Amino acid sequence: MLDYRKLEALVAVIEEGSFEAAASRLCVTQSAVSQRIRQLEEQERQLLVIREQPCRPTGRGQVLFRHALQVRHLEQALESDDAGAGLSEWMTIPLAVNADSLAFWFLKGLAPFLQDNRILLDLKVADQDRTEELMTSGHVLACLSSRSRSIQGCDMVPLGRMVYRCVMSSAFSNRYGFGKGEPGEFLKEAPAVIYNRDDDLHRKAMKQAGLEAFFASVPKHWVPDSIQFGEMVRRGLAYGMVPDLQRHSWPEGAEAFVEIAPDTAVEVELYWHVWSLASPKLKRLTQEVRRFTGELLEP
Repeated sequence: MLDYRKLEALVAVIEEGSFEAAASRLCVTQSAVSQRIRQLEEQERQLLVIREQPCRPTGRGQVLFRHALQVRHLEQALESDDAGAGLSEWMTIPLAVNADSLAFWFLKGLAPFLQDNRILLDLKVADQDRTEELMTSGHVLACLSSRSRSIQGCDMVPLGRMVYRCVMSSAFSNRYGFGKGEPGEFLKEAPAVIYNRDDDLHRKAMKQAGLEAFFASVPKHWVPDSIQFGEMVRRGLAYGMVPDLQRHSWPEGAEAFVEIAPDTAVEVELYWHVWSLASPKLKRLTQEVRRFTGELLEP
């Protein structure tokens, strides 16, 4: 039988990244944390924590870490949904979302639910192709992902699409002579803006437009902030992949921006992955996400 005091130490070490920080969080000595981890490893007959900076779990350590988080959440859910408890306790729900969803629609849609429930969010931001990793590692209870494959122990709900287009301002187009010569010449001179090294939308758009061969030689700004990324395009400093949700909100109007080619629209399908836990509030959260994404995202 698992000793949850030892599991608590394992979770603290993994979340805090060191035995010292875990000891501070648990208000015990560092040797006490080390002893609990060592005893748990002896019980499991294998190494659970790789002692590096930061500390990280082994495969079996990851399984126990995820189990411990599920137990923690279920305990919180029981406390917060106890009808006889009077005022419900606050419950923290860790979620993983991509930056553009967080910037342009996620909190707007979730606001009514947060106002009516004693829920605290612990948001972790990652590329929509990578949020799923935070689910499988046990760090979050639900995530927005572009991947539709099922995760063991989780439910998956299709939500809708975010549409991105490779656009530039009219002033930028005129400055770099867009459309007046060969596309390759324009692409070698005009700077693009890309979110980060994991962002593959720009390459996908250029491939769709038959321009992928020029991608390596394109001058690139790297701007890992959704709002400022769009501002680079809006202010005529670069061209880039802007979501329709953002472009349509600009005061200049969508018609003030030029697409680099007619076939650059990239549709990102979004899916909601959520642990299959018997938690009324987690189920209500999923219902709310389904409701407001039906209003905010492309079907």
